[in-house]
Amino acid sequence: MRPPTSRKLLPAVIACILAAGIYTSVVVVGQGGVQVGTQSQLQALVAAALTSRAYANSTIDFAVAHGLSVGSAGAQLSQGDSLLAVAQADAQPGGDITGGIRSAQAAMQDYTNASITAGAALTDAGLTAYVDYAAAVDAVAEVNATANVVASAGARACASSGTTATGSNAFAQACADLDAQVSAARLHLEQAATILVQSNGQANANASVSQASTLIGMARTEVNAASQSDLAVIAAYSYSMRGSAYVSAVLEPLSAKANATIEAEKSVTANLTAYQTSWTSYTQPQASAIANAGSSALTLENAIAHVNTNGVTSTATAAQSTEAQLYTDLQALLALSAINSLPNVVTDIKASMAAATSYNNALTSVNNWIGSFSQAQISNYGAYLGTWNGDSSSAQTAGGDYLASYQAVAADLSSPALQGISQVQAVLSLPVSQTANAADASIQQASSAMGTVQTDITSMTAAVASAQVSVPVPGGILSNARSVSIEGTAFLNATASASLSQIAASVQMTVQLAESFDTSASALISSTIAGFSQSAGAIGNAGTSLTTQTSASATAVTNAMAYVSSDTRARVSEAASGQAEITQSLQLLTNLNISGGAAALAQASLELQAAASVSA
Repeated sequence: MRPPTSRKLLPAVIACILAAGIYTSVVVVGQGGVQVGTQSQLQALVAAALTSRAYANSTIDFAVAHGLSVGSAGAQLSQGDSLLAVAQADAQPGGDITGGIRSAQAAMQDYTNASITAGAALTDAGLTAYVDYAAAVDAVAEVNATANVVASAGARACASSGTTATGSNAFAQACADLDAQVSAARLHLEQAATILVQSNGQANANASVSQASTLIGMARTEVNAASQSDLAVIAAYSYSMRGSAYVSAVLEPLSAKANATIEAEKSVTANLTAYQTSWTSYTQPQASAIANAGSSALTLENAIAHVNTNGVTSTATAAQSTEAQLYTDLQALLALSAINSLPNVVTDIKASMAAATSYNNALTSVNNWIGSFSQAQISNYGAYLGTWNGDSSSAQTAGGDYLASYQAVAADLSSPALQGISQVQAVLSLPVSQTANAADASIQQASSAMGTVQTDITSMTAAVASAQVSVPVPGGILSNARSVSIEGTAFLNATASASLSQIAASVQMTVQLAESFDTSASALISSTIAGFSQSAGAIGNAGTSLTTQTSASATAVTNAMAYVSSDTRARVSEAASGQAEITQSLQLLTNLNISGGAAALAQASLELQAAASVSA
């Protein structure tokens, strides 16, 4: 009796599984089992095991029906059933696929052994003729079922397109050969089935069964050739197609996402570069304006310090004191009879007294204005200086008139007619010309210093006005900083995103300090002479703070650009590596280096995911 056919057809079943589109190959190692498999493969092996069991069970039942002892065959059948139950459980979702495949193959081996044991008992009992007939009938059904599986698997695999040029001819030839082998097997099975139907119960049944068995053997050989040779080639070349399908379905969209991320980062970099340019165009005039305003304020502060108001006040007061004493002396001269007898002298004395009064009034105005110097407004200093110039000029003119008139009186008193009069000489006890000249010099010095203040105020006002025009941050600078700060948050890591966010925060602070600088600059214009020193210090501090913060903002932009540029370079490198791995994987699969191609595809997936995802 021939052993059952299930074990012989196992390679055909495995090849069918491969060609049917299962991505992970099943590798049969002798009778030891399967290294790697899928649920579909396990289910196919379970079906084959069930067919093998049916044959073994029918053989055992036939032997038992004829009173034969086949307990050992029954034990082998039971052992196979236990293993088959394990395989069926593992075939369910979440089961141990690899262990299930081993169990299914072991079960088929037990069923084969049971068939052999029961068949041997039938042979010993002289019942082989019927057994051979039944085995032949079962074999027709079994080989025909296997042929259908091979044909179906081949049809699905051969219907796929996309085989690379290097494998297209071999792939097409394998498909044609498989179809021819299956067709020949089916024809031989039809012929065998016809013979068996015709010989059933006939006297020459043994000869007919032998003829049918020969045809079945031919069919089995043809099915094995289709599965082990042709279907194996088809399965091998289908890896290239499946690799291409994986590239199209998974890796190409991932590559597109990576490229989109790279382009987005390049856009952020371009925006940062443009922003850096606009920031530089702002900071350069800002620095100049801050420096000019600060320098002008310092110059004016020094000029104000050189105005000697105390000197003007003291000399004017001394001149007024001298004038008052001389006025008293002149009044005393008019009371002398010796003077009254000289009309010309009286006239000169009265004229000198009138000039003294005018000079005194002029000095009073000078003292009033010099006293209000510290409260003069910087913004209205021109008007103040105009009044001062008028009063100081009037004081100097009045002083000259007073000095000239008194010198006329002095000349009169120096005449021979009055020199001998002791009362007259006693009146003239003060150095009139020296006192008048001192007052005049003080007034001229104060006027010169105040003129310098006016010149410096004019320069400072122009510098402050320029600073107020140049220093304010353009509105677009802040809005663009906010826009750039959020552009990269979709794909940058926390550190890089924080660096981008720092731009907006830093520029916002720069805006605030620029406004503070403008406020300080305005305070310079509106302050008084006395308050200017404090205001000048404030604008200096504001300028220093603004300069420091502006530099910090520039650094924030530079740092953000460094982060984004570095991340972009990494993504470009990863995307390029991914594409190279794809090219290599398809070449390896085409050359039937399945493990190498699969590894390259896996590496390509990792590279492209890194290029497309949020940076680590």
